[in-house]
Amino acid sequence: MSKVFKSDLPPELLDDLNYYFDPSLVNTKASYVSESKTFDLTKVKDRQEYYRYKLGNKLDRFIDLFDRYTFIGYLLAPKVAGKGTYLSLLREIVGDRFVQVSVGDLVREFQTKYPSNKDEYKDLSKYYRGFLPYEEAVENALSKDVTKLIPTEFVLALIKHKIRQIGRKIIFIDGFPRTEDQVMYSLYMRDLVDFRDDPDFFVLINVPITVIDARLKFRRVCPKCGASRNLRLLPTEKVVWDKEHQEPILICDNPSCKGEKMVPKPGDEVGVLALKDRFIKDFKLMEMARKLYGIERVEIFNAVPIDIANDLVDDYEITPEFTYTYENGRLKVHTTPWRFIENNKEYYSLLAAAGILQFIKQFLEVFL
Repeated sequence: MSKVFKSDLPPELLDDLNYYFDPSLVNTKASYVSESKTFDLTKVKDRQEYYRYKLGNKLDRFIDLFDRYTFIGYLLAPKVAGKGTYLSLLREIVGDRFVQVSVGDLVREFQTKYPSNKDEYKDLSKYYRGFLPYEEAVENALSKDVTKLIPTEFVLALIKHKIRQIGRKIIFIDGFPRTEDQVMYSLYMRDLVDFRDDPDFFVLINVPITVIDARLKFRRVCPKCGASRNLRLLPTEKVVWDKEHQEPILICDNPSCKGEKMVPKPGDEVGVLALKDRFIKDFKLMEMARKLYGIERVEIFNAVPIDIANDLVDDYEITPEFTYTYENGRLKVHTTPWRFIENNKEYYSLLAAAGILQFIKQFLEVFL
């Protein structure tokens, strides 16, 4: 069995980034069935059967809500929390019934397109209300000078402009709010963009900082296609042994990469320390969102304490850890449930499908 993972993060940082956990929202047990089943949650077919097994006809009710209603969900999560992964799994269930809006992508798209294609943004000014003149707000948004902050009001105008293009559809907004003042703006977003009759809510993705640290330190990236995997937590199908450096190497799964070796991303060896201020801000925003009244929230939890795990989750929902040995000229891959310690408490990490199950259960409680 592998050792329990414990990050080398400073204790004071762990205190600032304390993992929020509510056991009442995590139970993924299927209480209405008597038979015991197991699923491989890395496979699409198994995931579909898993959701049906755990939820029964509640799954149909969930999909029906996506057919009949529209709403806005604001994703709040620290960097590397897996927002893209969760939305991809959600899309497996409900298909193209929702649109993801990345605020970061909107800003970058504006910076690229606006100088040569101003007509595409000719209506943007009518969505803008702020203390800076519109022209100055545009200049700040286009500037590469990091000291020139993009006004929140201008970011809001970009979002409204995008939502007008999308039309009346379910939307998950990624990257807004990003600051404390933007949390307040998000409360009124549906009114400002003519979603007056639709609910809006926060989706908080809770991930221990130790998990994020491991995701960064063991991340491997393909130099050709940019695909990202994890040596310890999500390896590729093919792994080879580097005899010179006495370590395993992941081989990219993309056939077009033709056996390209995946490599660490520069800076990942530092883990969360390189972006600690960003993580502190993200965690504080999530804490602030929990204190607000008048807006619903759904919480996804990546990890459960080991001492109560058996009461809340099934073994196959726990993230496996992959370790490697090289014996007699052969590489051997070993898997065990991944265990880690944060703030002197031992946890299991959960696979993303278990997080989606949490989302569905809470979503039904909020909107039914």
